Amino acid sequence: LRQQISGKKPTPGHNVVLTIDWHIQQAAEKAFDGTAGSVVVINPKTGEILAMVSKPGFDPNIFGSDMVKAVKKELDGNKLKPWLNRSIQGQYAPGSTFKVVTALAALNSGLVTPATKINCPGYYRMGRHTWRCHKDSGHGPVNLKLALKYSCDTYFYTVAGKMGIDPIHDVGVLLGLGKRSKISLKGEQPGLMPNEKFHDRVDAKTGGYQRGMSVNTSIGQGSLLMTPLQLAMLYGALINSGNLMKPMLVKQIETADYRTTMLSLDDKTK
Repeated sequence: LRQQISGKKPTPGHNVVLTIDWHIQQAAEKAFDGTAGSVVVINPKTGEILAMVSKPGFDPNIFGSDMVKAVKKELDGNKLKPWLNRSIQGQYAPGSTFKVVTALAALNSGLVTPATKINCPGYYRMGRHTWRCHKDSGHGPVNLKLALKYSCDTYFYTVAGKMGIDPIHDVGVLLGLGKRSKISLKGEQPGLMPNEKFHDRVDAKTGGYQRGMSVNTSIGQGSLLMTPLQLAMLYGALINSGNLMKPMLVKQIETADYRTTMLSLDDKTK
């Protein structure tokens, strides 16, 4: 019918080759047993996304069915927001997974060396405030390796209390935090990598930046927000000798006879 209306002969479309590894995607889908959340698997050397899961989701095939209105109404009313692509739009406090950034900031600032030991009695005090370590009895004297191994909160509280939030912010930004990765998907959120200026602005009525804010940030709490994709790319950079790659979903585009016409949508090489 379209040919009759336009007078043009139909032409074959292009083949889009994704970076998604079907076996890894299937395993990630199967392993996910939560109600809502995300899984992102990448190749740290190339930035290729091997699996991306966002739950709850929806079947895109509904848009070609007679039930589309009813299903859409049901999805719109779902409190868990299945329309949300949590991998790039969900912004969360990363918790202890962020401690590697604080560790790098402390090393970069010269505040500690890998051998520097900090005593953990099970808490950290600054002024009238006390922050508890997850191990009430404490870890005792720990160096950086042991602090990461045991996820000792007190170690990171202590270094952050001494160096402040800006060194943590600067390393976080170098690792892609607080900004969009520019993946070729719409709606990506930047997350939030706070610094002194941020807190002076948003907390102006309560005195602006306080040193305790760096303590909260040091263990991935406070105002810090990250997307699952950002976290995956951050750890990919650590594995990849500090090289932060651009995430890729499209490996190449081919003509119908399988001749490559473009390496990827991300670099637009042809």
